[in-house]
Amino acid sequence: MSFVPKVSIIVPIYKVERYLRQCVESLLAQTLEGIEIILVDDGSPDGCGSICEEYASMDMRVQVIHQKNQGLLRARINGVQLAKADYIGFVDGDDFVKPEMYEVLWETAVAKNAQVVCCSEILYWNEGHTELPEPLKLDGTFSGARLEEEFYPQFFYDRTAQSKGCIPPAVWNKIFKRELLLAVYQETDPTVTIGEDMVISYACMLRATCICVLAQSYLYYYRQRSNSMIQGYWPDYLKNLKKQVTLLEQLPKPAQAAHYIEEAIERYVAVSFVLAVRNEWRKPNQDSKIQLLGQLYGDCFWEKYLTSPPKKMFPLSFDWLIYWAVRKRAWIVLKGCGVLYVIRAWVRHKHR
Repeated sequence: MSFVPKVSIIVPIYKVERYLRQCVESLLAQTLEGIEIILVDDGSPDGCGSICEEYASMDMRVQVIHQKNQGLLRARINGVQLAKADYIGFVDGDDFVKPEMYEVLWETAVAKNAQVVCCSEILYWNEGHTELPEPLKLDGTFSGARLEEEFYPQFFYDRTAQSKGCIPPAVWNKIFKRELLLAVYQETDPTVTIGEDMVISYACMLRATCICVLAQSYLYYYRQRSNSMIQGYWPDYLKNLKKQVTLLEQLPKPAQAAHYIEEAIERYVAVSFVLAVRNEWRKPNQDSKIQLLGQLYGDCFWEKYLTSPPKKMFPLSFDWLIYWAVRKRAWIVLKGCGVLYVIRAWVRHKHR
């Protein structure tokens, strides 16, 4: 009889050579017996592929997939398709976890017959400094009426000022029932390159009938680094954002959750408009901001998000000014914000 693992842990890998060993070592040190580790080398141009093969040759629990660069979502999908366990977890290649993480999550999932189990994360800086985020407002097991009355309102949260203590829409601090993930991935566009975690998390939470939250279990180290993808320039940002928002709009929404989800999407799009402007500021062409506004107002898809601002949006701040300028087509204000953005970035760089 072939070995069937309890948890399959999938690690998508791209340009994380500096951090990969720490990540894999933390998985090999898991106290849960019966895990498999699937390393997905997404065409990384550095030494990640060799490191993956090194660990696969040393430990039978490690499997490696090498593929051309296809993006984070496709890397995860390919890992899930290879996975054998009933429960699946994800770890980003530059993060790491506590030794007991998957034992705690798996034991909870089995005891409660849960389809999703979530823990809390620890923010980790490269200098070794750690920080615990605001404690999660949710804790315990949610099914039936508790899902509708307690979980949905908190999970589909305001991603701006109201986000403290809410569960992040990420996949890396959770384990999922494999059949749940497969069903969600079958309905997901694998070419989405923005907000992949949000799309998958929202879809899984809406399909799940039992979800466990372990608010006091800080088990996942989420690395904070200034040169991450979040800090770089994203080509075709609006095009990819449109793919993501389309998927979010198409999610099957229970009547009890529809209101919360629609508001969450509206707030997310508003935040993304600001990120789109900031993204253009990373390019040398200052006229690109004007082109960005033309793309927004030239596409009827965005019309409802531009004409009806969400409730409980930005506090009065620099981001609020950017969002106001986008909605009002205030190009001169937007150019002024761009100058301030460049000056502020220069000052921060000089003081590092």
